[in-house]
Amino acid sequence: MADTALLECWRDLSPQALERAYDSCGAAAEQPAILRRWARDSALLRRAHPDSRLDLAYGSDPHQQIDLFLPPPSPGGQRPPLLLYLHGGCWQSLGKSHYSLVATGPLARGFAVAVAGYRPCPAASLAEMVEDARNACLFLWQHGQGLGIDRERMVAAGHAIGGHLAAMLLATRWASYGRRHPRDLVAAAVGLSGLYQLEPLLETRLGRALGLDLASARALAPVYLEPPYSAAMLLAVGRRECAEQHRQSEALAARWPDQGVAVDLLLLARHNHYTLIDELADAEGLLCTLLPALLAAARD
Repeated sequence: MADTALLECWRDLSPQALERAYDSCGAAAEQPAILRRWARDSALLRRAHPDSRLDLAYGSDPHQQIDLFLPPPSPGGQRPPLLLYLHGGCWQSLGKSHYSLVATGPLARGFAVAVAGYRPCPAASLAEMVEDARNACLFLWQHGQGLGIDRERMVAAGHAIGGHLAAMLLATRWASYGRRHPRDLVAAAVGLSGLYQLEPLLETRLGRALGLDLASARALAPVYLEPPYSAAMLLAVGRRECAEQHRQSEALAARWPDQGVAVDLLLLARHNHYTLIDELADAEGLLCTLLPALLAAARD
């Protein structure tokens, strides 16, 4: 399907169908049990890493905080690359402490992991949430030496709306935040069933909660943006997700290669919208095993 058709075919869906498509909480009957597992495993991860740096503030709001987990020191003393994880929750629920478990696999692969919070809607607009994600990146860059991370090797990852935020980081003109910041501050990104085109949300409950209008929906949609530097992005969607969630990733995969971003799109069997995270959180999960290659591809 041509990328223009991919961007427009959602218009054939009824308002009821769009509401169902973007009601991810209703898309998996096992969702409550999965959220309980995440909370349990996240608490276990934090207890297993008493040397972690929790609640690092990058802003004055309580949501503007980062939990940083470090792997064991490397034999050569090399600082670890960083995975910045931006959580899901429909821009309005859950928080960073619910997602500490995502650090489990990347830590085993030698990555430091920063799980960042951001202000939710309706207290914050979507533009402000994007700015929170950017400010979290800038904080990690500015304090990288003291935090013990290799700030030159930063990968952003996110699930659902966190995937949207991760993509927005690749589309950021970092030089506008000061000359000392490199133009490619974030080298690569991973989007797990992300939302990259926002117009379909306009008539849904989620879109109304965000206060989106057509202008903001287009201005904050990665599919319409041109990343200002070469990068790499790994997109993943579960086979058990709805067609519209597949289309979101397919649309970005069709558009961004022409903008200089090397994009790979993976369809993961057995997974729904929620279990997809296991492929990043598990050291042997496909997405986790691909992190080093993704970072290498972005720096080639």
